[in-house]
Amino acid sequence: MNLPLPHAATLVILIMTATPASAQGQPAPKTARAVRIAGPTPRVDGVMDEAVWATAIPITDFVAKLPVEGAEPSVKTEVRILYDAEALYVGARMSRPDPENIPTAVTRRDGSSNAESLVLSFDTYRDRRTAYSFSISSGGVRGDFYHGQDSQTDRQYEYDPIWTARARVDSGGWTAEMRIPFSQLRF
Repeated sequence: MNLPLPHAATLVILIMTATPASAQGQPAPKTARAVRIAGPTPRVDGVMDEAVWATAIPITDFVAKLPVEGAEPSVKTEVRILYDAEALYVGARMSRPDPENIPTAVTRRDGSSNAESLVLSFDTYRDRRTAYSFSISSGGVRGDFYHGQDSQTDRQYEYDPIWTARARVDSGGWTAEMRIPFSQLRF
């Protein structure tokens, strides 16, 4: 589906918005802002070396899920989001003090292993119940699935969109880049 550019910009901002805070003193919702690409698009090779990544607003206020949900993460993660008329681009840096110990097992697409993974889920219907998820492991294995209901374990792997992603381990941890065409999302 091709969206006129203003709608595409709105989509990116809406799908990355957290659940609104209630009137009972909840903290303000976290939001992420995507930046429109003004020049050449990034090459999806797992290395965020194009100047366009510096124009994106870094997202760094993550919290841990394990071992203590909501705790300060033990390592730093930084995610940047860009878009153009055709696609959403995601670049991420997962820092590690011991990059030589990052597992990089390779499996088939949608397979699981002991490799670290970056998973992005988009609530494109804004119903807080369903989501399209995209993942890339430290070994470069892509995964994608649809959450048909409000459950982390409900993963429908029949959803097989056409998208690109690459990952690379380096001296600071590992990096990942994704290109997700808007035509592969339903909203």
